[in-house]
Amino acid sequence: MGSGRGSGQVLQSPVLWGRGLRLGRTRIDGKLMERSGLDEVNLRRARRAFQQRWLRTPPPERRRLAEAGTVARFRYVIDTLRAAWSPEVWSLWLRYLEHTDEEIDEMMAGEYPISPYMVRVSSALLGVTVDFLEAGCWPAQDYDGHDIDVCPQWQFTHA
Repeated sequence: MGSGRGSGQVLQSPVLWGRGLRLGRTRIDGKLMERSGLDEVNLRRARRAFQQRWLRTPPPERRRLAEAGTVARFRYVIDTLRAAWSPEVWSLWLRYLEHTDEEIDEMMAGEYPISPYMVRVSSALLGVTVDFLEAGCWPAQDYDGHDIDVCPQWQFTHA
């Protein structure tokens, strides 16, 4: 039996099903905590809640999330955060995002655009690649983290 795309081995991969997620630190965590006011406990609480919820999510629901739009996956993330954090921590996060609960609800309903910045900062918070929210890929740990600046500085080299 091969190990290519069509084989059963790929479907059994721990990374594919989200079991490859780790709760470790990323390069961007310090910057994220400094700017948002979150402490390490609440950062890890968010990551642990996301990881545990993902692992409990039945495979058919995971597939539906993968095939759905960004709004469905964003709703999944927000529902996870709201359940994991106290109202005070959630309010702190909203202040950092400069959004209200109502605006987040509108994003979750598809009535308010989810910006690329919101995708980057949500992914950085969870320690996963942006591919989960953007493209519906299974969540995979991102060791570096994404730039959480509103306008990231691109690195260019001149020859």
